[in-house]
Amino acid sequence: MMAAPESSAPIPVPKPTPISGEGLFTVSQWSTLLALVDAAVPSIVVASSSGGNGKHIEISEQQYRDTYEHVRISMATPPSSDEFEEYLRTRLCNNPHFVQNVMRTFQTVPAVHRKRLAGALDLLDELTLARQQAVIQAWITSWSPLWPTLARIVLSLAQKSFSQADPLYQRLVGYTDYPHDYKPGPGFDFDFLQFGEAPEEGPKTIDTDVVIVGSGCGGAVCAKVLAEAGHRVVVVDKGYHFPPSQLPMNQESGCRHLFESHGVLSTEDSSTNILAGSCWGGGGTVNWSVSLEPEEFVRREWADQGLPFFASAEGAFQQSLDRVREFMGVSDANIRHNHAAQVLLDGARKLGWSARPTPLNTGGEDHYCGRCNLGCATSGKKGPVVSWLPAAAKAGARFIEGFHASEILFDGPPGSTKKAVGLTGTWTARDKDGSVANPKRSRLQRDIRINAKRVIVAADGNGHGVNLETTSMVPYVALANLPWYSGLDFKLNALQLGSVNCFISLTRDRDSGRVYADPDSGRPRVEYIPSEFDRAHAMVGVVALAKLCYVQGAREIWANLPGIKPYVRTSSPPDDPDFMAWLASLEKAGNKPPRAPWGSAHQMGTCRMSGSEDAGVVDARGRVWGTEGLLVADSSVFPSASGVNPMITVMAIADYIARSSAAEDLSSDL
Repeated sequence: MMAAPESSAPIPVPKPTPISGEGLFTVSQWSTLLALVDAAVPSIVVASSSGGNGKHIEISEQQYRDTYEHVRISMATPPSSDEFEEYLRTRLCNNPHFVQNVMRTFQTVPAVHRKRLAGALDLLDELTLARQQAVIQAWITSWSPLWPTLARIVLSLAQKSFSQADPLYQRLVGYTDYPHDYKPGPGFDFDFLQFGEAPEEGPKTIDTDVVIVGSGCGGAVCAKVLAEAGHRVVVVDKGYHFPPSQLPMNQESGCRHLFESHGVLSTEDSSTNILAGSCWGGGGTVNWSVSLEPEEFVRREWADQGLPFFASAEGAFQQSLDRVREFMGVSDANIRHNHAAQVLLDGARKLGWSARPTPLNTGGEDHYCGRCNLGCATSGKKGPVVSWLPAAAKAGARFIEGFHASEILFDGPPGSTKKAVGLTGTWTARDKDGSVANPKRSRLQRDIRINAKRVIVAADGNGHGVNLETTSMVPYVALANLPWYSGLDFKLNALQLGSVNCFISLTRDRDSGRVYADPDSGRPRVEYIPSEFDRAHAMVGVVALAKLCYVQGAREIWANLPGIKPYVRTSSPPDDPDFMAWLASLEKAGNKPPRAPWGSAHQMGTCRMSGSEDAGVVDARGRVWGTEGLLVADSSVFPSASGVNPMITVMAIADYIARSSAAEDLSSDL
């Protein structure tokens, strides 16, 4: 491990070059889209000082005084009257940083929705800001699935860019990009393979025993196990490595460099936002340290599907769990709970529910930064980059960052079992200054062929229900979970972020969707709509969270469901009729997409492990049915959803698969 440089702040990640948005929309369409975004987080002024130009949302003097008084008594450190007036008046579309954020984020919207939105924008030219806001409100409540989908796109653009690009907002809520006691920990000096200038013809060729696609929780464990077993190992990842001295990143840079699709990947109907790590270390770089083993009923279910090694408490899978827990120092000791976590623990006890601290992979040490989803600066989180990959390197593994794998290569005569013999892909170098700020097309690129004896892909009923958890309070994440009623309501609610706790109803879903590659861009596309069965469980969790917040004395409770106004406490008895009526309104409103938003942070089960070829994609040792030399070792092999944060389960399965593979004689694969 190399020592981190002395610093009082992370080394900034260079910002990308500005873009024009040309080719996505016409100038007129961009103007109208920005007007809609402007209406979602608008400039708000007292009517007597508006100037009557339609560029502001107007409120009365009395409304202004009432809103400021509400903010003053609800915030621990409220803004001054002048600061509050400036905050409301700010028109973010005058901020070039905000506009660039909107345009870059919009690039990640699926082409089909960009086309639909373009058609809608052509009908909305030259509306006042108040009329644009009314359009969004009408879209949200429309019976047609199209309009709520378009509303969600506009609101997501506005909320994300507002939280990341408005310095006044960040100052008023007290948010900083890194902890006040910032001190980077040591990092490992990875020696990534480099390929120089491209030759006139032909790809660069590398020979190895095993090539692993993906450096996350599955790939990193496989790399350590196989390298320590004496095999030549190459790990490739399309993401790039960022040392502790550059972490945590600010919100905008973190979204761009640490997550798939800049952190705004969504399902085809845009109802479900998907968070997936896309950097060196994968999801293990951006997860929250939570290290939960799969529950017993899940293991029994998997064992009953022809996979008996999951069942035994003394068997191979449990041994793998024990190994990965010990290697990372997983423990629930020395956990310092934040306010939201304490609300869950204390509220659950009052209601007679089961609640316990979640074990963390922090070596049994205190780890309290609140920003690990933007990268861990202290190296206190013992994930892939801190533990597994350095161990693999010491055992001889080699690494390639910026490598986009495009095709697995097979060999064998026609009619025989396909045998994986390697893969091809494109390597993209860093800029000359070592950054990755500029577009890939402007950097050196090389076609690479990796010849290997084995290829491991590790890129990313009973017991179905919910767990209740806290979630990240980094502004762009937290604000995405707040309901939007109007521009004024959103600005007021966002300003109270320091007095807000956000929680999630984490559902072990039963029913599935489909993941496939976009035929033009190659980017992942996801078709998934939560079923009625799974929505019912999620709603149970929402109601349970509301009850828990109520017994803990919350003044207001917000549920991000269509048409539901916040519950504002007027009394305290457990049978408060107003609260009970509000709970009933939640269930009546329902959570059916696309009007109700959903989120996914743990994708699993797309290459399911099974006891027979007709029931899944891989066998009990991770080997793809009908092939030789091709394995999968990530969360996609889960036979069904685990129902808990999957890091430990991924690592244990990868450990089991890698040890099974290491025991085989690779020389026989030549």
